[in-house]
Amino acid sequence: MAVLKAPPKQPKTTVVQLRLDDDAREKLTKYAEFLDCSPSYVVTEALKLVCNKDKEFQSWLLAGC
Repeated sequence: MAVLKAPPKQPKTTVVQLRLDDDAREKLTKYAEFLDCSPSYVVTEALKLVCNKDKEFQSWLLAGC
């Protein structure tokens, strides 16, 4: 069972440039292929998942960064 689900529609986006090592890029590409979605969607959803689960980060945000 996939951890992320394919997007229902394309949300408003912005362009961000990042660098990945070859292994991370390959896994990103394969996971996007597995979900039948874009690599951008995988990165967005994975970041949401990490930020929502990181309690220390949540506390830091509430403290005003």
